[in-house]
Amino acid sequence: MRRWLVLALFILPSLFPMAIASVDSQARESNELMSLHTPSEVIVHRGELSEVFFTTHNIADSVQTFTANVENVSSDLTVTGLPLNYTLVENHLQQFKFNVSSGNNSPYGSAFITINITTDLDSSFVLSQVLVTIAPQSNLSFGVSGVSSFTVDAGTRTSVAVNITNNALLDDNITYDIYSASSMNWGWTMNQTSGNNAFETLVPGQLSYVFVWIDIPEIIDGAPLQGSGPQFTLKAVSGLDRELSQWSFNLIFDSYRNASIDFAEPNLELAPGDDGRLEITLRNTGNVDSRMNLAMQAIDENGDTLSGFTKSDRFESDGWTVALFNGLEDQYLAPNESRTIDIGFQSPLQNSGSINVRFFVFALGAYERTYSIDVAATILWERAGEVSLSTSGCQYLLPLQSCSSAVTVTNLGNAIDYYSLELLSVPEFVNVSVPTTGIEIVNGFDNTFSDIVITAKNDSVAFDNDDVQIAVNFLNGEQIEIIKIPVKIAPVINWSFENVTEEIDSKGRLSLAMTLRNNGNAIDGLIIQLQSSHSTEMAFIPPFAAIVEEGVENPRSFEINDIPVGANFTLRAWIEIPSDQQANGTIWVNTTVRSKFSPEIEFLHTSHSDYLGTPWQPVIAEAEPLIDFAAIMSTTWEVLKAWSFVIMGIFIASMILLKANTDRISRKAEQAVRDELFVQKNKEPEQASDWLERFSQPTQQPEVASSLHVQKEHFEQAFSSRAGVSQPATEPMEPTLRDAATTVLETHDTSRAKLGADAVLGVIQQQGIATPHSGNESLEPKPNETEMTTRHDPQQMLGEEPTSDTVAEVPLPDTVPTMVDLDDLDI
Repeated sequence: MRRWLVLALFILPSLFPMAIASVDSQARESNELMSLHTPSEVIVHRGELSEVFFTTHNIADSVQTFTANVENVSSDLTVTGLPLNYTLVENHLQQFKFNVSSGNNSPYGSAFITINITTDLDSSFVLSQVLVTIAPQSNLSFGVSGVSSFTVDAGTRTSVAVNITNNALLDDNITYDIYSASSMNWGWTMNQTSGNNAFETLVPGQLSYVFVWIDIPEIIDGAPLQGSGPQFTLKAVSGLDRELSQWSFNLIFDSYRNASIDFAEPNLELAPGDDGRLEITLRNTGNVDSRMNLAMQAIDENGDTLSGFTKSDRFESDGWTVALFNGLEDQYLAPNESRTIDIGFQSPLQNSGSINVRFFVFALGAYERTYSIDVAATILWERAGEVSLSTSGCQYLLPLQSCSSAVTVTNLGNAIDYYSLELLSVPEFVNVSVPTTGIEIVNGFDNTFSDIVITAKNDSVAFDNDDVQIAVNFLNGEQIEIIKIPVKIAPVINWSFENVTEEIDSKGRLSLAMTLRNNGNAIDGLIIQLQSSHSTEMAFIPPFAAIVEEGVENPRSFEINDIPVGANFTLRAWIEIPSDQQANGTIWVNTTVRSKFSPEIEFLHTSHSDYLGTPWQPVIAEAEPLIDFAAIMSTTWEVLKAWSFVIMGIFIASMILLKANTDRISRKAEQAVRDELFVQKNKEPEQASDWLERFSQPTQQPEVASSLHVQKEHFEQAFSSRAGVSQPATEPMEPTLRDAATTVLETHDTSRAKLGADAVLGVIQQQGIATPHSGNESLEPKPNETEMTTRHDPQQMLGEEPTSDTVAEVPLPDTVPTMVDLDDLDI
């Protein structure tokens, strides 16, 4: 009988003329003024009333009045609550309902009814069809009522089973489904499944079990907490009338204790003898409040536990001390709460080393979930230093004078260190004394070495400058920095007067000759001045390289430049002794020498000579002239008038050539003197061969010029006609006066001869003995040779007073020196 009822249930709906094969859960119809939402299907039981809900939406821009009604209603169905009139403002919607019922004997089946909605704005309307099914009554019931709860453990798979009974009169094809807001993975332990659904057919009165499995996730970050968990709802949908039966159950998590190490700082690097802490962050990852158990243990580089060490919160190993700080093991941590603890390290006072530590943590009651991390500390010896130099006086250092410099080092490393100084380079003109002992400096402090003493050598030359380079090193020789101490030699100005000669020459003048020597350490020049206590004629005889005022006949001052260190030159001057004073007295003469480098420094030499007043001067008779100068001048004038133009041309040409030759010889002679001054200190001693060479005689005999022979009587007659009457001989000079003059001349010549001989001996020592001269070579001295003064003046040989021309002008040599190029004359 039941089988026939089920068959009729499937056949009867096909007999209704408006039945369709399938429907949606909800239908929507609309136009430009309104939209209508209706259910797709309505289930009606025999003899029961079912409500049908629909929603109208006014999508026009104005207020509308709607009218709802149904059409095409089956004779087995009864509709009440329609027609219905209602008004909606623009863009508003509202839900309305009407009732559908069937008779007690209405056949099972399905039929469509049409809902028609019209508006007062125009004649448009909307239609929507609703499937109404007359179905038999289902009756499914679960064996448990209400909401059940189950305690589960995290990380497990839990199975749930519940019984269900078909209390209806017909077989029921049941569809099972589970709903939960949780993301837990679940599934069916059933025979017929498809996707998330399970299927089963129960005959009337049959009891069956529904089996479900659920994977319980791990506790992550303390969630879910103890006593909490998701709710699941098991739904059973009847195949008879789509009636829903459901049962809900909660899965409650049990307590779960766990911990984690979330963060650990990098391994520590400590200075020798220093301490530091390494932070570790741990967290309660269980779902219940828990206390943490903390411990440490010493391990080696391979991670193996060192023998003799157990887990503890403090230990010592190889001079290291390790301890836990901020552990707070007696305080609870809430789920997912963190705490930062410190592992402190105290390093030994040594330059290298390390220690490895394993840190353990677990939540009390969950020893099996113990976590660990390895940390370490290493000794890092940082060596650094900052060097500063303090020096004074080394930029103006005199010979044999010393200056000092101090080197201060600041230890910028992280431990006590040792420093030393090393001398790298020293200029050749100084001596340097550097401390040989090092110094110890605590990190963060500074210390100063003993003074570095720099002494200039005695032969140091002015303006020599260079750097003394000193390296600052660690004790093992590693270089920190190179410091440079600049050193400069200061000039020393020192001139001395040597071989001073003062004498009265044949003209009755005071003659001065002195040697000036540069005893300083710098190439220097001189400004030389001559001053006397009386107004009288005086002058220098300047050397070749002297600079005198142009146009001055008797210079009383001159300058000379670039005199090397240790070189000397001879200074000569003459002073007219006063002869017009009424009383006897003394003339004082000052020779002032000033350095061109330091004009404020002067060197003074004072000379003096006594003179006789006019009443005490001897009377010298005037000698009659032996030559008729008037006749000579008359004759000479006549010749000059006759040959004036020829003589003038010859004279001009001769002067040009003479001036050119003289300038050439003078320049080369001055250059030779300068060169000799620079090489005078280093030239080799003169050899005997050079001295002998100067006195060698030419082998070629001079030719005797032929002369005319006249008779004695004719010569005397011609001489008398021109010379006139012979005059008696002049009175001879007094012997005492002649002897005094001879002594002065001999002294002067002896001094000059000595100087010349010294020069000759110097050349002999340097160049050796020269070969004998040929007959054509000149015996005149070269301009660059030392000139030895020899008097050849016939008037001086006879004891007579020389003329002013003889003194003022220096005669040119008869033979042009070999150094002069006759083809290269300046005109």
